[in-house]
Amino acid sequence: MNTFTVTENFFSDDILNNIISKYSLWNPSKDLYIDGWYDSPNKDNPKQICCQDLSQNDRLLLIEFLYTSDKSIFKNFKPIKNASFKLVKAKPGYVLNEHEDQCIGSLTVFTDPAPKQDTDGAAFYVENGVKKLVNYKYNTAIQWKSLSGDLEINPPHGSIVNTTDRFTLQMFVSNNAGGFAYSSGNRYNM
Repeated sequence: MNTFTVTENFFSDDILNNIISKYSLWNPSKDLYIDGWYDSPNKDNPKQICCQDLSQNDRLLLIEFLYTSDKSIFKNFKPIKNASFKLVKAKPGYVLNEHEDQCIGSLTVFTDPAPKQDTDGAAFYVENGVKKLVNYKYNTAIQWKSLSGDLEINPPHGSIVNTTDRFTLQMFVSNNAGGFAYSSGNRYNM
């Protein structure tokens, strides 16, 4: 089974300073609160997680980076043109249960430069029945790509509860530019 790839120091300083930094903060006029994922323990606290869309120009710059960078598993991967991006912002106490997504590719990048303690806000994925922990470290990417180039279910993954604010860039690649992720049988517009 295809598994996740973890890459530290993923984005260039230019992308971090000119794109990511402007989204990795609370922005009440642009943050869209979501009612929690359907299978999430957070569903009773809808103000715990929100998303902010990236501008079309920033989306295109990130796609160019992913298509050309040696750090990207999406290098020269034509379906990347259908990537959709959101900056997901979670307040303390948020956790994303173990789940699977149906997509062509996915990317999570930790975007908050504030240091985290131990496993605070960490992510995990399951490989051969074993949970692999990815501690929250600024500019660390967790990438997954379909080997067939078509929609596939990626391995189980999720997050550890965070005790401080948690900001992550989320990307999904689908068959269309609108981007849909099917997570544990539920559909979420991206």
